[in-house]
Amino acid sequence: MRPDPGHEPHAVVSGRAADVDAWLWSRTGDDAVTQTGDADVLARFREATSHPVE
Repeated sequence: MRPDPGHEPHAVVSGRAADVDAWLWSRTGDDAVTQTGDADVLARFREATSHPVE
């Protein structure tokens, strides 16, 4: 995803698509992706995405 033009993101998670996918599914550690930006935003994002999908 890209931010709207003229707006900087508060945080960015990047990496190879396979690594980001594995990270989102908690199948790899934080070292598989690059995380930049506001640490609180990253922590809230990780909390929101860490719950199992039912």
